[in-house]
Amino acid sequence: MVASNALPLAIKLIYSHPEVLAKVREELADLPRAVKIDDIAHHDGKCALPYLEATILEALRLSPTFGLSLGRVVPSIGCQLNEYYIPPGYVVSMSGWATNINKDYFGEDAKEFKPERWIGNHPTELAKDDSGAPRTMRNYIEAGWFTFGAGSRVCIGRHLTTIAFTKFVGNIVREFDLEIVKEGYLWYGLIQHTEEMMIKAKVRDDKAAEVPVKDTVEVPVKAESAAVTAGI
Repeated sequence: MVASNALPLAIKLIYSHPEVLAKVREELADLPRAVKIDDIAHHDGKCALPYLEATILEALRLSPTFGLSLGRVVPSIGCQLNEYYIPPGYVVSMSGWATNINKDYFGEDAKEFKPERWIGNHPTELAKDDSGAPRTMRNYIEAGWFTFGAGSRVCIGRHLTTIAFTKFVGNIVREFDLEIVKEGYLWYGLIQHTEEMMIKAKVRDDKAAEVPVKDTVEVPVKAESAAVTAGI
């Protein structure tokens, strides 16, 4: 659900930021064929396509599916959150929409689409494994975002979702030029999804010989039409 709802916004973010699109394509240009899972999987802590991965993670940060607070009842022993004590029986909750753009954690540019924030190491913090190594920015951000929930209730399919999402979007960017014909709008309710967005897809000139499909096709994009989009 996270991937299907985030897909339209991810496409919109990437193609409306030419500098990001150019960097992703520059990275993909080194691949002699379509993106495969092995290109995304981490080997010795490294991914072969780090900028593509950072772009997808940043898009997911800015498009958490569940916006309503996920309430939990404080147990009988109470709950101590930093300097705050919460008595038993109270409901504690947090919203992914608000959490993921918290300026105190992500910085003053928290609402901006900046894949670079995921790359490299934290300027001051060390890894939590007592190794003395610097803490990666990915580890830091994932400790503070709420796209897939957190703690014992975190989404068990988050890694599969991220891999599939990265592979799919990576191949879309590699093969197609997309024009956003109609931006549509974000609909907020129990979940967040894009309504009435329309894109025009055209096989890139340097890929036309590799992709035997109709030159141009207009596709309505919304959460429910992710399967249609995949069939471009």
